[in-house]
Amino acid sequence: MIYNKIDSYHYCLERDRKKNDYYSKYKYTEAEIEKTNSLYDKIKDFIIFNGEAEELGKPYSHMELNIHYREDIGYISIVNADRDIVDIYYYGKTEEETYYNALIEYEFYMKQGYELKNRKKLNLDYSRRFLDGNIEENDYHGPFFFAELALQDFKKYFGNIPQYIINYYERYIEIIENKPYKYDYSNNCLELVKTKKH
Repeated sequence: MIYNKIDSYHYCLERDRKKNDYYSKYKYTEAEIEKTNSLYDKIKDFIIFNGEAEELGKPYSHMELNIHYREDIGYISIVNADRDIVDIYYYGKTEEETYYNALIEYEFYMKQGYELKNRKKLNLDYSRRFLDGNIEENDYHGPFFFAELALQDFKKYFGNIPQYIINYYERYIEIIENKPYKYDYSNNCLELVKTKKH
């Protein structure tokens, strides 16, 4: 997982008042605010590099990540999930880990939208590459492209994609496909390539 739900509470219930105070009334120190701002500057840079800031309107805030650094916990996101339910998500202890996790989440959001608009073209591409051109009416390979298209963005931005990100997508694709394959990212063709595990 790119993040984990570590807590949840109802802010309208008296029994959850302590939790509500612990999260919503926390006073961030200058050092914590600096760490939070540093993270968001890096996320914003990635989004602008990929030319999506204008499309989003409000760079990096549209997903309501609301990630903040707290010395006692690490990087967390506080999300009002439904009515009075508040969920707390943990993104990591270090800026690097949190940064990668936030970018992975951001890329999933963006690539799901792209795949939805371009599904027919992408399914034809998948069929050509992996199914010998055989297409079924209900073919759906979205998760594959959520990963591959995201990795292409990461390749453009980082040059050499951080191993943390590659590991995440290899695990994700293998779980989704439910097949004994390892997915290698080819620097030459910018595609995920199936290779049998040894």
